[in-house]
Amino acid sequence: MLLAQTEEQCEKKTHILKDICEKVATSETKISDLSREIQSLLKSINELIVEKNSYRDELEQNTLSNHQGYSSLAYPIESLISLSIFTSKEQKNKENKEQFRSLDQFLIIQPEINGIDIWTSLLSEADSPQVFKKMKKLSRQGIPTKIRGELWTRVIGNDLFITPKLFTSLLKTSQNANKTEKEGNGTLLIPMDLKRTLSNLQVFQEKQPLHSSLSDLLKAFASYRPDIGYVQGMAYLGAIFILHQNTYSAFTSFSNLIFKSHMLKSFYSFDLPVMQEYYKVFEYYMKKKIPNVFKKFKDLEITPDMFLLEWVYTLFSRFFEIEYVSRIMSLFILSDDSFIIRFGLAILIFLSKKLADENMDAVAMTINNMVMHLEYYQILRISEKIKIKIADINKLRIVLA
Repeated sequence: MLLAQTEEQCEKKTHILKDICEKVATSETKISDLSREIQSLLKSINELIVEKNSYRDELEQNTLSNHQGYSSLAYPIESLISLSIFTSKEQKNKENKEQFRSLDQFLIIQPEINGIDIWTSLLSEADSPQVFKKMKKLSRQGIPTKIRGELWTRVIGNDLFITPKLFTSLLKTSQNANKTEKEGNGTLLIPMDLKRTLSNLQVFQEKQPLHSSLSDLLKAFASYRPDIGYVQGMAYLGAIFILHQNTYSAFTSFSNLIFKSHMLKSFYSFDLPVMQEYYKVFEYYMKKKIPNVFKKFKDLEITPDMFLLEWVYTLFSRFFEIEYVSRIMSLFILSDDSFIIRFGLAILIFLSKKLADENMDAVAMTINNMVMHLEYYQILRISEKIKIKIADINKLRIVLA
């Protein structure tokens, strides 16, 4: 009964949140008032998710106890859902191991111009628009590895109000999911995907040091947003966070980034109409910035959906060494969705001479499988010369739809 009531409350509040989003779209009320309503609802929904999962676990435990003929009092629900990720003994051991983990084991560290002291000072004032602008400029030269995770946490924020308690509850729910539920939310694909995620590092594969951390992050997200579930390619994005943050922080950053980025959310949700808008925008800029490549692709009937989908899903991480992948993540976090468009165009500009003489099969092979880590700085410089703002992209999405 309690479980049904909690699920009903959660559904009602979700509908209220949708109504608020519609108000935003029609500008029927003040943004400040809506912001307060949304914050309150998000907190309430997260609490209800934890409560619902708690009731479900308690119900399952009681059913199991009655079936096997012993009391459930030996295993109270409080012991199954810890109040904090940091108060769980098992989780403490996992986090302690991560604290002793040195990123030097996994990252190919390049010389960085900016020292820890400079970035620590900037981070303490990250809320200042002037400081944020300076951080964005300096990030092109590289952010010190030791401070990346903290910077990402600070810049991305936690507008979803994810708590350690919620994360632990979601993880418990994912662990108790049956086969049908796992098929529905895509989590059955996770073990297979982890085998090939940043495979050159050999840290996310089974029995490797970061396998369980990345697996937990992805399963927790699928429980958090079953309407999206796990999508192939998410593992790459999650892996970048796991390399720099503990599991809870990585999950928080991962989830918030997806919902801050309209492009990521739309692609991971497989919202086809919106995805088509972005494909048209990308093609528009191809025609404008690189007409020779645009014509080549038109002649070969190669469309943006044939390559941009994977680029967005993995945030270009299949093309570069992990240190450069981490820098791409930093640049994206400190920018917006326009970065994806600009960086994607820069890749095609860089490849334009090579693509000019290739047939369709060769072009497809080049844009989907070429490892380009040695050319990172050239592509970055090209992307910085491309002047595209997010406001321009959003206008074009409407015009070209």
